[in-house]
Amino acid sequence: MVLPELVRRAASACPFVTPVVGPQGAVSPCPALSYARDVPLRPQPVTYARRVFGTLPERSFEAIWNDPAYVAFREQASCGSFRERACAECLVATGVICPK
Repeated sequence: MVLPELVRRAASACPFVTPVVGPQGAVSPCPALSYARDVPLRPQPVTYARRVFGTLPERSFEAIWNDPAYVAFREQASCGSFRERACAECLVATGVICPK
């Protein structure tokens, strides 16, 4: 059995950037950003907003995928340059859960 490390690692490339399409067609970059959530287990409780790059069928999936903002987001996530706080503190990106 492999358990996660007890010491939080620095954020590296996100292994979990997988588009999620919600029930109303909202396209989010990953499961963790597909809904708004409160994170109470921090020194200061934090609320993370949902991140949506477009909505189907208002725009095609290809148009959303190629949107410059979404392209920039994926590039940042692939090299570990997490500009959004929700990504920088993501338990997947920091290896706390689902470690490689």
